[in-house]
Amino acid sequence: MSADLSGFDWVRNGEAVIVTDSSELQSILQRRGVATQSLLELAELPPRSLVLSFSKEASRHTFEIATHGVGRKCIFCALHVFEASVQHAEYAIKAIVGSDFSSSLAQQEKLLAKLDDANVIVVSGGFNTGQALIHSDAVPYAMIRDDAEGDYIHSVAEFFEVHYAHMQAEAPCPFSFTGQLQVAGMLSVIRNEGWALRSELKGELEGLARSVAECGAILKIVDNTVVSFLVAGEECSDLLAVAAGKRGLQLTEFAIGVNQSIARFIDYKLNSQLNEGVEGIHVAIGDGASGYHIDLLVPEVELAFSSKCQH
Repeated sequence: MSADLSGFDWVRNGEAVIVTDSSELQSILQRRGVATQSLLELAELPPRSLVLSFSKEASRHTFEIATHGVGRKCIFCALHVFEASVQHAEYAIKAIVGSDFSSSLAQQEKLLAKLDDANVIVVSGGFNTGQALIHSDAVPYAMIRDDAEGDYIHSVAEFFEVHYAHMQAEAPCPFSFTGQLQVAGMLSVIRNEGWALRSELKGELEGLARSVAECGAILKIVDNTVVSFLVAGEECSDLLAVAAGKRGLQLTEFAIGVNQSIARFIDYKLNSQLNEGVEGIHVAIGDGASGYHIDLLVPEVELAFSSKCQH
């Protein structure tokens, strides 16, 4: 952990109480001597907490009680949106405790400084090649040190990425990307349970994510549109187009991950929110409402920033 930014010692040194709505996870943690509390029985959060929600009800309750009391610091992990399993929970805890939050926030601030002066991001390294053009009015979503001072509840993802999002289809996209990327992992999330899914679609996406984790994939994008997604020599872009719903194969996100720590033990077979923060970039299709939001993770890239192109 960075010596000059050590405000997250509580995550690692045992101060954090793991709060969850899973009795199975609680039992496992209690047998290990880990401090844990039942989320749905709480009227306020502990002073230092890691919250892992297995249901929408638990997520709503977390934010309802988060404003009660003072001196509260909470890192929130929405397991239910990705994969509500004990295996995922244990992986998330390992990744959170093993991450360098302070270093990641410092890296986000460095990226913001570069993006203040640059409107071109060039991606290279290995089989990766591409260029993102950032719109002059675009504002990146990021988190800085000041956001983690005082009381807070933050999604764990906020600590580990700087990103541009295009979630409103009618609004101009804040970026344009063209390139070829070597994808190491894939995540999918659906927030609208009423969306009419083909009964087999969830299983097909899970199978595709396993194949990507095992074999990797080559992603080709032209002006924000996915034109090819090759996995083990098979073209899989049609499945992505169906899964993403109304937004189809148009990009909805361009992000830079800053979490160096997770790379040493990352498991791309798990549909874990922690994976999207891995150092590198990720792009996404879909908005999670009219279809799946699908992240395509590209670690270990080299990035160069310039203002050569007026856009």
